[in-house]
Amino acid sequence: MLNKRTFEKIDAPVSEIGLGTWQLGTKWGEPFNGAEAEKILQTAYESGITMIDTADIYNDGESEKAIGKFMKQTNTDFFVSTKCGRGLDPHTAEMYTPEAIENFADASLKRLQTERLDMLLLHCPPSSVYQKDAIFTKLDKMQQAGKLRSYGVSVEKVSEALTAAEHIKNDFCRGNHF
Repeated sequence: MLNKRTFEKIDAPVSEIGLGTWQLGTKWGEPFNGAEAEKILQTAYESGITMIDTADIYNDGESEKAIGKFMKQTNTDFFVSTKCGRGLDPHTAEMYTPEAIENFADASLKRLQTERLDMLLLHCPPSSVYQKDAIFTKLDKMQQAGKLRSYGVSVEKVSEALTAAEHIKNDFCRGNHF
């Protein structure tokens, strides 16, 4: 079995190795294959993996659907971290609104067939989004309502991570953030 570590703020033990699902059930440029996705998820489960990384845009939502279906059919409780916002068109700070974030979360909840997201990450947003208090206030409210266990920001650069962490730490230390 794999070693586990705990996200301490939310007391969530997860495997040290997780499964990334960017190309779950497919190869680049090929159609999604649900049976292949199920085999991959089963192998991950049998290997002791309990942490899944996905996003609403991975395989046009098929990744989340496959994970949700697998968990429901097998009564498996993966810790699922999903991301949202990258599919905004255009992908600009103005498109990141509280309403958009809640709509993304609701769609992920439906695809994952669950009532609460373990972790919702803003998917590489423009760095000015970190200064939008309304976004983090909405995430706080969604967490308090039970839609989210935790939330944070997925970034591409260390400088973005430091900026996001500082903003969340200073302005939004009420909830469980990463």
